[in-house]
Amino acid sequence: MTRLTTEMLLKTDAETREYADRVKLSTGMDPLSLAFTAAVNLKCTAAYNASLGGAGILGSKAQVTCCVVPVTAGQGEIGGFTESIESLLRYAGVEVVPAGAADVDGLYRAWEYGADIAFLADDNRYIALNFATGMCCENDAATAYGYVTALEEMAGGPASLRNRSVLLTGCGRVGRIAAQALRQAGAALALYDKDMLAARRLKTDADRVITGPQDIAGFSYLLDATNEGGWLTSDMVREGALISTPGVPLSLAFDIAERPDIKLFHDTLHTGTLVMLQTVL
Repeated sequence: MTRLTTEMLLKTDAETREYADRVKLSTGMDPLSLAFTAAVNLKCTAAYNASLGGAGILGSKAQVTCCVVPVTAGQGEIGGFTESIESLLRYAGVEVVPAGAADVDGLYRAWEYGADIAFLADDNRYIALNFATGMCCENDAATAYGYVTALEEMAGGPASLRNRSVLLTGCGRVGRIAAQALRQAGAALALYDKDMLAARRLKTDADRVITGPQDIAGFSYLLDATNEGGWLTSDMVREGALISTPGVPLSLAFDIAERPDIKLFHDTLHTGTLVMLQTVL
C-alpha cells in the first residue's frame, strides 16, 4: 500500500460529503453508485470468481456493521486513517463500531463483537474481510476497477470506452489490474511505464506499448496508475483529455489540475474503500 500522509485523508464527515460532490461533478454518479458498478465488474472477474450474491448497500435494507482495525506493524498507523475510513463507511450507511484495540487483538475483538466486515491495512496491503462469507477484497483491485469505472462514466457511461484508445500509465500492482479492467471494458489499450520491461510484460497481442512520455499527448483517455508526484506536465496532456488517476502522490503537475479543459478524477483512498465495501457485501 502506497504510504499515505495524514494531510491526504478526509478528516470529517463534511469533507466526505465534499468528496461525494466532487465525484458527482466529475462522473455524473454518486460515489456509492460508482462503487457498486465497479464492484459488480470486479466480482465478474476470474480473480474473484464469485456470484453476485449480496445486493450491496444500494439494494439492501439490512444493517451492516463494520470495524476499522488499526495496525501498528511496520511504519505504524497513519494518523487519521481509521477516522477517515469510518467517515466513508458512515457515508455508505453502515454501522461503525470501534475496534477497541490494534493489530491481531483488534481483529479478534471485531470478530468477537460480531462485526460483519473488518477493514485493516499495513505497509503492504489494505483489505476488507467479511467474517461471515470469507469474502476478501484488497485495495489494489478495488482502486483499479473504481477508477476504470470513473473513466468510463466520464466518457459517457457503460460501454463508452469500447474500441476507444485508452492509455494506461504505470504497470505496477494497480496498473496490472487496471489493464484487465480496461480490456474487460473493451478499450483499445496502450501501455506506458518508465520501466519498459514492465509495460512489455503486461502487453497482450491486442495492446501496444508507447516508447516515451512525449507520446502521451496523443491520447484523449488516460488512466494514470503511477505514483511519482508531478511528472505528468501540461504539455504532455492533450486538450480536452479525461484523466482518471488514483496515484499517491498525484502524478499530475499543478497546472494540469487547473486547466479548465481537462476532466480529472482523483482521490487518495476513498473510491477504493467504497468499492472494497461493495465487493465484500
